[in-house]
Amino acid sequence: MGGRYGGNRTRTAGFAVGAAILFLLLAALVLIMALGGREGAPGASPQPGTPPAESAPPAEATPSPSPSPSPTPSPQPEAATHVVSAIAGRGGSISPAGAVEVADGGSVTFTITPDEGFAVAQLLVDGEAVEASGSYTFSALASDHTIYVTFLPSEPPAEEPPASPPGDSPYPPGGTPVIPGEGPEEPGSTPPSGGDEPPLSGGDPQLEELIDWILGQAQGEP
Repeated sequence: MGGRYGGNRTRTAGFAVGAAILFLLLAALVLIMALGGREGAPGASPQPGTPPAESAPPAEATPSPSPSPSPTPSPQPEAATHVVSAIAGRGGSISPAGAVEVADGGSVTFTITPDEGFAVAQLLVDGEAVEASGSYTFSALASDHTIYVTFLPSEPPAEEPPASPPGDSPYPPGGTPVIPGEGPEEPGSTPPSGGDEPPLSGGDPQLEELIDWILGQAQGEP
């Protein structure tokens, strides 16, 4: 009976050893599988002696085409202009006056107007005298210019003598002058002869006697 129990113990010990070995093999297999999974996982550190797995280069991002900018219009050059300075002296005006801007190659006409009682004296264009008239035109301008006009009083009209009132005229209606004391001859009167002189007394007898006495005293008569 002792031999039977001893054989059972030996089989049980052998079974236990075999189970332990099988358990170790399974554990080793599980460990190997776990290590293999970690090597394939990203970020797993390579085991010593195992060459590092080559990582594929990142795909280059294809740039998306950017919209082409709209063309910027080129700035247009400013049109060239010129200035004509127009000045008028006392006694008249010029139009337009002041600083007048004119496009390059353009033209402008100035009108000259004297005041009442004045006339154009001199017209100067860029400092040079030109024919004085009522207007002047600049054509095909290519530079700045000046225009200056002066005026002078025009000659006043001859003054007529004031007409005398009808009662103060020394002339009768017929136009013959009348000398005071010598009126027109009456019809039928006889003019005195050339040798007869009118008496100094004018026909007054007392005055005649006085004149005769004075003449007698002058001649020494009593």
